Amino acid sequence: MDRPDLSWTRTRLMHAQLADDGSVAAVQSVGGADEALQQPRFDRAGQLCCLSDRSGYWVPWRFSADGPRKLPAIAADHAPAPWQQGSNTWLPLEDGWMALSWSEAGYGHLALRHSVSAEERRLAHAYSRFRHLCSDGKALYCIGASPSCTAAILRIELATGELTRLLGEDSALDAADLSRPERLLYLSAGGESAHGFFYPPRNHAQQLDQPPPLLIFTHGGPTSACYPVLDNRIQFWTQRGFAVADLNYRGSTGFGRAYRQRLQGNWGVTDVEDVLAAVDYLGQQGRINPAQVFIRGSSAGGYTTLCSLVAGAGRFRAAASLYGVSDPLQLRAVTHKFEADYIDWLIGDPDTQPERYVERSPLAQADRIRTPVISSRACATRWCCRARPNRWSPRWTTTAYRCTASPSPTSATASARPRISRRCWKRSWRFIRRGCNPVSSNLNGPPPYSVTHAQAGIQFGRWRIAEFPPSQE
Repeated sequence: MDRPDLSWTRTRLMHAQLADDGSVAAVQSVGGADEALQQPRFDRAGQLCCLSDRSGYWVPWRFSADGPRKLPAIAADHAPAPWQQGSNTWLPLEDGWMALSWSEAGYGHLALRHSVSAEERRLAHAYSRFRHLCSDGKALYCIGASPSCTAAILRIELATGELTRLLGEDSALDAADLSRPERLLYLSAGGESAHGFFYPPRNHAQQLDQPPPLLIFTHGGPTSACYPVLDNRIQFWTQRGFAVADLNYRGSTGFGRAYRQRLQGNWGVTDVEDVLAAVDYLGQQGRINPAQVFIRGSSAGGYTTLCSLVAGAGRFRAAASLYGVSDPLQLRAVTHKFEADYIDWLIGDPDTQPERYVERSPLAQADRIRTPVISSRACATRWCCRARPNRWSPRWTTTAYRCTASPSPTSATASARPRISRRCWKRSWRFIRRGCNPVSSNLNGPPPYSVTHAQAGIQFGRWRIAEFPPSQE
């Protein structure tokens, strides 16, 4: 990979001869024109194979003296974006077989496929995500996840397909209380399709007599994805009467190269269009109450959340930004070169297109946000704190209906500290439930849903809760 290319935009596959004394000779590039390559492997015959997206999806190719040849595979991404080295989502096996995992419509699949005959044997049907494949020649091992299981170590016999779960448990929730993902496919701006998952509220002790409020999850990255697997953060909200839309906005991985590239130069635009289109679609379907829509995201997802508040003025009752990016230009100035190149790819060159950084800076557009926001800077890194939520406070003091929330700035990342994470979620719940105003008289299970407007200046430790505007119903 050469700067300013990224590991999911354009890379090169290098091949060299390794001498007995450890020296390297005959170095040559065997792939990498306008493609991204990852996970090179030598098959049992010693031939070089690699995942390439030159056909539009990350699928296995074989590189030989006769040139590259695509191996039999479904036209789907067989890997996510390679943010870290060492991923294993496919493996060459004995006798021309391959172990492959891939994503279709956001759902993961696992199979054995023959590299010549294309014969296929599907495996582990109950699981919807597969990572870190490895084999001892007799069995295939991987980390799998499903809508009822966050993660499990699986052993699958190659000869019979028999599956054994070596480690990992299903959710402790009863089946009646477990909200399962439903595929979300809808049209966004320009008639383009966008993807995600919809989780209806589930709690056997509560009954809804009207469409539920909606909480939108925007994943980080942003060149990443959400998956249809057990996420207790989502169950936290569906247990409390909320529907959740977990979005794979355009620019997410797992839907091919063209879909992944849609954020190039469009971060803060395309993803926001998909957020607003999801609200419209679910409202038209009668699945949610469009007057009670909330949104949350962390890091890059926090940026999408804040940009959605700018573009969708009046569309959201409240929002949560967890260490979200509030000023991309400030972040670019203090971060490492890889992320700086990434921001240029997502937005543009700040030297030639400075106006974009003003237009797409939630901090610069703070006066346009009319939605209560709870924000957290539970991160001790200097660049995070300098470029992110703590810069909001001076701008928000002059604008009505603002809210900031700041745990101790000496805290480590919230996700790394369970106690801080639990506190963060409880306070987010206290904050967001006030925007329901109230949701339904029938939702009376603990904690209570019948909550009136918060009064200005209510204190929750270091978190300050601002007053909500009148109901928009």
